[in-house]
Amino acid sequence: MKLTVLVESLWVLGTRLILRAANLVVFMILARALSVAEFGFYGYVMATAVVLSVAFDLGQRQSTAFFIGREPENRADYTTHMLFMWLVLGSAGTLACWLMLRVGNYEESYGLLILVGALNTAPMLLLRTGQGAFLGAGRLDAYNRSELVSRIVMVTGTAGLWLADGLTIAAALWLLLASHATAALYLLWRLAGDLRPAALVDWPLIRRMLRHGAVFAGSVLMMILLGRIGIWLVSAMMGEEALGVYFGVLRLGEMLADVAGAVGLVIFSHGVRAADPRESAQDAIRTARLVTAVMALVAVAAMLVAPLFLWLLLGSAYADETLPFRIIMLGTLFGCFNVMLFPCLSAQGLARVGIWAYGLGCAVASLGCWLLIPPLGLEGAAIAYLLAQIVVASSITLVYRHRFGFRAGEILLLQREDLAVIRQLAGRVRARLGRRFTGG
Repeated sequence: MKLTVLVESLWVLGTRLILRAANLVVFMILARALSVAEFGFYGYVMATAVVLSVAFDLGQRQSTAFFIGREPENRADYTTHMLFMWLVLGSAGTLACWLMLRVGNYEESYGLLILVGALNTAPMLLLRTGQGAFLGAGRLDAYNRSELVSRIVMVTGTAGLWLADGLTIAAALWLLLASHATAALYLLWRLAGDLRPAALVDWPLIRRMLRHGAVFAGSVLMMILLGRIGIWLVSAMMGEEALGVYFGVLRLGEMLADVAGAVGLVIFSHGVRAADPRESAQDAIRTARLVTAVMALVAVAAMLVAPLFLWLLLGSAYADETLPFRIIMLGTLFGCFNVMLFPCLSAQGLARVGIWAYGLGCAVASLGCWLLIPPLGLEGAAIAYLLAQIVVASSITLVYRHRFGFRAGEILLLQREDLAVIRQLAGRVRARLGRRFTGG
């Protein structure tokens, strides 16, 4: 196994853990400062903006990364045209988000705040798409910092407003917009050296980027939808109060998958530059095994103390929802494998696998929610989420077996060689620390 992949994965993993800790602080404060219904609306805005930022990306994050990784000499052309397309797509995405929030019947209760929520779509889209240039060039430091900026604004702003007794739903949404806008401006600053306006407008290049991104767009959209279907259906079938509770327990569980997703981006970044597809797949599998093992330890600990965990992090209004939380945590472990193994396939031009794998998962999630929410409530939505993630994991495992010859046990279970990798990595860390302290 190439230690470079694991080392960079651990670096990004560490950064993402800091981000999740920041998100958790914000999450805990919002859950206590807002009513359950307001928290549900906040979650609805976030879910809708996230899905639309993915949908209107049109696969350009992955397409930009792919072409820059394969044609580094043309990096400026691809980066410039990616930003040119964002100007149009960001406006369309914002309009779509505003319309969806109106259709969700939130305008009567929240008025112009739905517009504030919708405006998040454009900077979220810019941040998402623009990071493709960092991934393609292997600039993981710039990627990490672009992620950190919005969290710094969110944590400091949320804590400050809470201490000043000014954290209302309106303030929370304005702060959300400010955090995304600040991160987007930082990204533009980091990309400024890669822009070449004189290259505009190369329509054949745009068509090439859009055509290549189309497959990525479908698969990534299905990936994001899988976790958001439950939010929309709980809102439609159970109302705002239930949505607030479901959003709370779902986001706590999904934080593990979010961390694993960052490792998936490292795998993708290496994959678009790899010469040997099978070796790249083997590195992805080994990294996924190690990271998921760590996630499993965290998940089991959280499940064992679920009542206390929910009470501490979300408050007493959420503490009784231990069963949905535990079910979602199980689903998240399968989700961790999915978000790390799929990027390797998409980096090798197999993004279409995600369309049918995640598409099948979305179908299971939708059907499961429709059938299970009426008799079981939030437990039904959680079971649907678990089943959907299992279906996706099974599908991706079959692809790895068929294309690369890896057995299911090799993919899913820790192997003896993983321990050797851990020892080798620990040796490198000790050696580096020794040189630092001895001045060598």
